[in-house]
Amino acid sequence: MATARRSPGTRKIGRPAQVDRAVILRAAGQLGFDSLTMTSLGKHLGVSHSTLYGHFASRDEIVLASIEDIFGGVQWPRFDGDWRPFLRATILQFWDVLNDHRGLAFELDSTRISLPRGYAEFVGNLRGGLLDAEFLPLDAILTAEICAEQALAFHKFTRDAQGRSLTVGEYRANLKDKPLDSLRGIDDRGRQGIAEMVQIDPREWFSLKLDVVLDGIESLRQRHSGPSSDT
Repeated sequence: MATARRSPGTRKIGRPAQVDRAVILRAAGQLGFDSLTMTSLGKHLGVSHSTLYGHFASRDEIVLASIEDIFGGVQWPRFDGDWRPFLRATILQFWDVLNDHRGLAFELDSTRISLPRGYAEFVGNLRGGLLDAEFLPLDAILTAEICAEQALAFHKFTRDAQGRSLTVGEYRANLKDKPLDSLRGIDDRGRQGIAEMVQIDPREWFSLKLDVVLDGIESLRQRHSGPSSDT
């Protein structure tokens, strides 16, 4: 009688799954940060959560390593002489990174973990480009922080009634389904504006908000450059 063959890569029943740091980080990214616990991660990988402690001391350590992994794989725009396209492209790419990783905005804004090196390097590179564009040092810090915070805030407040983080698309879908009459303290003109807003693609809506911020930064630069003098 022929014996059934086990397909390559199929582990024997009862044999523990083989995991390493890279496998754990990939699984953490698949789960999403808001669903990430040592127990849920172990279940996802088919190992006991105690196995994970052989590679990471805590959930926060996994989160930090995951954020490093995410930011390390991003090719950020380079400053090419014009500050506005550089800043706009960089912040929109940051928005995309946040949108692709559920719960990342909450983790970056969390006081439970130290500032991840990858995120600090992203902000530092952004400031560096602005300094190359001859921003005043204080204005470069102010501009980088305001723009990054806009992207974080856009994602940070997208939660459902149970406190679960949503993608921006899911959040917008919920708004579309919500009767406008249920929005308290908003008059008819406000409801009309909200009705129009939820029809706009979320990334495009953020892009419109970002342009308003960039207009303000342009005004700041003009004020700080002072009146031009004839030579």
